[in-house]
Amino acid sequence: MKFVLFGDWGMITRPMIDFFAFIAPMYEYFILLGDNFYPKGVESFSSEEWKLLDLFPVHSKIYPVLGNHDYEKNPYNQILYTRNMNKKRNWHMPFFYYDKKWTISETQTIHFLFLDTQLIDPEYTISFFSDKDENAKNMRKMSQQFYEKQLQWLDTTISSCQCRWKIVCGHYPVFSSGLHSKSGKTAKVILSLIKKYKIDIYFSGHDHNSEVFEYCIPETGHKCLFVVSGGIAEKRPSRGTIHDNGDSVFSPLLSPRVIITKIFTSPVEGVFELSLPNAHELQLSFLCTQDKATTFYYQKNK
Repeated sequence: MKFVLFGDWGMITRPMIDFFAFIAPMYEYFILLGDNFYPKGVESFSSEEWKLLDLFPVHSKIYPVLGNHDYEKNPYNQILYTRNMNKKRNWHMPFFYYDKKWTISETQTIHFLFLDTQLIDPEYTISFFSDKDENAKNMRKMSQQFYEKQLQWLDTTISSCQCRWKIVCGHYPVFSSGLHSKSGKTAKVILSLIKKYKIDIYFSGHDHNSEVFEYCIPETGHKCLFVVSGGIAEKRPSRGTIHDNGDSVFSPLLSPRVIITKIFTSPVEGVFELSLPNAHELQLSFLCTQDKATTFYYQKNK
């Protein structure tokens, strides 16, 4: 079973065209990590931005999360599009946050949890708005309505899960050397999940780069991958460090003994593939759109 994952894709660029022409036809499952439509989301079902879905193979099954750009207009439109009888592709976003399980064998499944990180950190989201006054009011109202509900749903859903593999997807990264500042609230929520429920991978976008970090919890030895997959449409340079404020964002969240290692970064555009050849093996690869080749490979067994 194979998935391809990327965010910050909602614009037409040469790497995007190459990806959909040469790589996308090999896949059925697409997981989109936010900023689905630039520059300001979609206004309605008839918005021109929806034409981007024509790029996807007709057999595609698409599972998105929302990003900060998607909140510049009404994010409900992307949720309601799931029920649109005339939708261009199999777009599946039933709510701001949701989950999906796939069966790998008769007894084992992979569990994806799709989060709305904008609702977790509304003030950080507001900092990116071009029209701050009206959008800020709506953003704060939505966060008040759904912040606690999302966290309660998340805890209940993961605690009852018996799946071998647990994958979390959101827009804002926890670790990244990208140009954006980082959301401390998002980091706190995600790191807490990993320690409590042994999440295998956290996928994000937002920073327009492609990186993989390995995070090890000394007390248990559990390793989680942090994958930033936002470098498909418009790649940006990195700062060279994993966060931009020294240790101030993460020091309250990590003990000095926690080990964070960057194990991959790409200088060119591309996407990540997650594959499960069997119930006990997980493989992560980076597919370069420029060379149409795999330039990174990681395997985990359990």
